[in-house]
Amino acid sequence: MSSTSRCRFGGRRSWWFTLTLATAILTLVVSGLSGLANAAGVEGTPSSAGAPSAAGAVVSVPPARIMDTRINQGVTGPVPALGTVSLQVTGRGGVPVSGVSAVVVNVTAVSPAGSGFITVWPSGTGRPGVSNLNFRAGQIVPNLVVVPVGADGKIELFNGSAGTVDLLADVAGYTLAGPAGCGSPPYHAGNWPPACYHPFTADSVFNTPLPADQAFLEQHSQRAPTGPVQHPQVGNFGEDPTGAGGEGVYYSQPTDPLFTLNCVHDEFNRPDHGCPIDTAVTAVQVHVPAGARPEGNLAIVVGQPRGYDSHLIVIDQAAGWEYDLWQVQTTSSFQTLGVDGKTVTAGLSRNGGKIDFSWGGRIRLTGDGTSVDRPPGDPLDDSNAAHWAETAGRVRAEELIAGHIDHALFLNLPCTANAPSVYPADPVSRAFTCSSAVTSELGVHPLGTRYWLDMTAQAIDNLPVPAWKKTFLHALAIYGGFVGDTNADPNRLFYVETEGGNMYSSLTNAGTQYSDLWYQFATNNQWPICTAPDCITNVRVGKLYQDPPTDTYDWAGQIWSRLRIMNPCVTPPPGQPQCP
Repeated sequence: MSSTSRCRFGGRRSWWFTLTLATAILTLVVSGLSGLANAAGVEGTPSSAGAPSAAGAVVSVPPARIMDTRINQGVTGPVPALGTVSLQVTGRGGVPVSGVSAVVVNVTAVSPAGSGFITVWPSGTGRPGVSNLNFRAGQIVPNLVVVPVGADGKIELFNGSAGTVDLLADVAGYTLAGPAGCGSPPYHAGNWPPACYHPFTADSVFNTPLPADQAFLEQHSQRAPTGPVQHPQVGNFGEDPTGAGGEGVYYSQPTDPLFTLNCVHDEFNRPDHGCPIDTAVTAVQVHVPAGARPEGNLAIVVGQPRGYDSHLIVIDQAAGWEYDLWQVQTTSSFQTLGVDGKTVTAGLSRNGGKIDFSWGGRIRLTGDGTSVDRPPGDPLDDSNAAHWAETAGRVRAEELIAGHIDHALFLNLPCTANAPSVYPADPVSRAFTCSSAVTSELGVHPLGTRYWLDMTAQAIDNLPVPAWKKTFLHALAIYGGFVGDTNADPNRLFYVETEGGNMYSSLTNAGTQYSDLWYQFATNNQWPICTAPDCITNVRVGKLYQDPPTDTYDWAGQIWSRLRIMNPCVTPPPGQPQCP
């Protein structure tokens, strides 16, 4: 688990800072006189013996234009009103393709149609609510910005005006990244884990690739049934402006409001073996960011049908626990609810209070993410059928933005076999059982089964499908996916579990709401807006299957037919031998 660490500047949450142009030029000149070397080597690598090498050192480069929207250089322009563009900065203009934590870039607004501002920030993070450059209609205004680069080597630029504007970007230098690492914990609103971050231990089964031996994998697996042709569709990814898709993951700090967890244990379908974090016994309290909202922005109304899960995931970094709460209820200390009595319009109170939920659990952040062989006395994480952590295998927006998912996927199938679960699912765990009424076109197999996409990286890269879809396919080919829960929906092959957009948009900084990275990604990748009568307004739908006219490929016959079911001995429990 390694990557380039990010360089952070200054105090408070200063992810980036700006300088007036005159001050910036003076700073660069003085820095150059004090011994900073120009980058003259290949890919912008410093070539002289005196070139800086320490983390955080600034390397100046001859000014080079990397964006001019007037001629569609770097970005197609002009930038629309209230629009955001993404600019690749690493590997261009003398900036190396790797080993870079931030870039020094002169941004110029040219002949804007109206007054406004430009905000620049690293890709894969929420847009800060402050400007880097301010302008009036018709002006030409430059300013120098030092901004960290995202995991994909890009920066984002937002046009905060009611009209179009052309932008120029001239790179003047970069800062060197530190030793291999990932992110700058502790994480919090505005500083979410980057794409390289993986929860739990590096040797966790979720973070471990399948063996590279193709013959071994084929020997110890079987193809999925001759379908799947009747229902070749994977569950949709739905991202809407309210952040209702997926499950929000909230990283807490000791300064966040304090809440008492109240596991009311009132779900009649759950086995009665005591709630794993029953506060009547343990009086568990946890800090949670103010504004946090449950999955789907919906809370359970006691006494009404429960057709939704209302998960809430809290990462208590200080104490080293992940709290996974299921069916969070309206009696929790929320700020406001909608007129329907169940939609959470403003999340958890800034004054703290309580969180009522039907069931749940917690699991150590220092473990492997499973409930198997957990330390004696540790509670069971019982918020999903497999009893593993909710964040294990869950896809994050930062990973999709970076274009790589370096872990196994958390899969949700229609049903599973009426048989003992297999690792990494807890041996005593159970899920919805297949029957004549609900079947799975991928076969009937135990909870915990690992699926593998038998395709080479080259074959995936050559597919005539959108790039974001290939990111999922590469993960299934390298790591596979584990069945951790069921949904009783036989019309879908499976669902891929993801984080939620409300983990960004429900939080604020100095009154400014953070941008939902999921919805931003869906918009940037032109996911179509759903027009069906039952769709949420402006929800964008990502479809991991054939979707004309943007994707006419035969997914059922050429991709999903390559899925294989792995023998459990390929992924044995700790202490057990692998297949011979």
